[in-house]
Amino acid sequence: HRVAFRVSAYAFTDFLRRLGDMQLKESGGSPVTLDSVVDHEKAYSIYFCDPYGHHLELTAYEYEATRAALLEIRKQAR
Repeated sequence: HRVAFRVSAYAFTDFLRRLGDMQLKESGGSPVTLDSVVDHEKAYSIYFCDPYGHHLELTAYEYEATRAALLEIRKQAR
């Protein structure tokens, strides 16, 4: 089971900017990174587990705003 949260583009990208501080893991145990973001072509999502093993998802449906911010975040991360 997974708990999904619909968030704004701003909240989604703010979350992405703080990924390094949170040290989140995917369900397989791999670290969650910017490369973990899934482009559904109508929305962006990221999947991770909390420290207790609960499967969580954040999804932003403001596609163009999220895409633009994600490009900027990736450029800054280089």
